[in-house]
Amino acid sequence: MTLFWRYCLPVLFADFITKGIFFHYLPHAKITSFLNIVSVWNHGITFGMLQHNDLRNQLLLTWLVMTIILYLVYWIKSEEHHQTKIILNIILGGALGNFLDRLRFGAVYDFIDFHIYGYHWPAFNIADSCITIGALYLIYTSLRHDVQLSKVKKISKK
Repeated sequence: MTLFWRYCLPVLFADFITKGIFFHYLPHAKITSFLNIVSVWNHGITFGMLQHNDLRNQLLLTWLVMTIILYLVYWIKSEEHHQTKIILNIILGGALGNFLDRLRFGAVYDFIDFHIYGYHWPAFNIADSCITIGALYLIYTSLRHDVQLSKVKKISKK
């Protein structure tokens, strides 16, 4: 439970606060030549996929996100590695942030617009960033673990 307070709740709080600030006080701004603040409601999932704004789609996405959140909680409870538990709590904070948006507004508020040479990354928010960075870290550690296992297997065969 300590990790929840240390990692999950700060992510959830940061997501909530930044969405409120940018929605109410700074909905559009040019920060740098490659970064803007925009106001976008994402009715779909990551990167704007499944953007159908109908009740059936919203119920399906809400159920899917709830299932993912419950699985993350189960994974955190059963995980043995402390570092993985931290990352899972960060991902959980992001998932809860977007889930609360979906419950309150029927869509997720995105405001960060990154672009370079005319190519725009789909708008995102703090929760999306935490989920993505956490998932990439889990993939990286999984691949690193597989490489270490294959080295051990090669050594043991000799």
